[in-house]
Amino acid sequence: MGIAERMQEMTMKSGSRPYGCALLGGIDANVSMTEPPLYRVDPSGAMVLLNPSDGSRDHHATANANDSLEMDLN
Repeated sequence: MGIAERMQEMTMKSGSRPYGCALLGGIDANVSMTEPPLYRVDPSGAMVLLNPSDGSRDHHATANANDSLEMDLN
C-alpha cells in the first residue's frame, strides 16, 4: 500500500485525521531527467505532481507586474 493510499484510508475512519501536514517526496531514479519529479501528498491522501518550473514562472509574472506598477506619492 502506498503512502497516499494509507493516508486516504485513515481519513475514512470516523473522527480520524491523524496526518496534519502535507508530505513532499521526490524521485531521482533516472539521472537523465532534467528535473526529477516532486510529489505532494495532502493529509486527505490526494497526491499531486508538482512542476518545479511553475514557481519560477509565477515569480517572473509577479516581478513583471510589480515593475509595471507606478505609485504617485505626491
